[in-house]
Amino acid sequence: MKRYEQHCPVARAAEVVTQPWTLLIVRELLHGPADVDTVARGLPGLTVSTLISRLRSLRSAGLVAREAGRFRLTEAGRDLRAVVDLLGAWSGRWLPAPGPKDLDPGLLMYDIARNVDPGTLPPRPVALLVEFTDGPPPRRWWLTLNGTGASAGDRDPGLPIAVTIRCSLATLAAIWLGHRKWLDALADESLQLIGDRSAVRSAVSWIGVSRYSANA
Repeated sequence: MKRYEQHCPVARAAEVVTQPWTLLIVRELLHGPADVDTVARGLPGLTVSTLISRLRSLRSAGLVAREAGRFRLTEAGRDLRAVVDLLGAWSGRWLPAPGPKDLDPGLLMYDIARNVDPGTLPPRPVALLVEFTDGPPPRRWWLTLNGTGASAGDRDPGLPIAVTIRCSLATLAAIWLGHRKWLDALADESLQLIGDRSAVRSAVSWIGVSRYSANA
């Protein structure tokens, strides 16, 4: 039986991808090739030593390759997108919203920015100002948007502010993760969108919800 388990495709795959953090590293690399620091930015609870160890394991399994100091998924690694998406959708549907102590404004804004669909964005750069009413500092963040993508930062980019979003950190996290809806948060005034009507509609469309949200 032990010999069979060693050669069973499911068992072999499980041995590779079920180590702690492995699928989360794959999730980060699904955004594109990245160096160690960039991967670590999306996984703040992961130590660098564990990250490097898991990357070695992924390379040995043929799921990740390294080129010019950056790691990228191989074709086999990219095929894990379906697994990552399935687990993400499951967690968005069944796991409770994170508690206040689990929230990080920088990580939330970073996740929102890198998941914005560039095809929905305006050709000329604009900014959305996010003002959190609670949580750790900094509480003011800017989303810079243009036709090629989005970025998040806690310094004013000097661009016109299309819309100001004012809410608690938990409210925006709940909307992003699908535990609340934009309209419900507006209705009970836990969320304010300040700007003209057209810009507000665009801002909601630009941000949307996480691809792993139950409301996606």
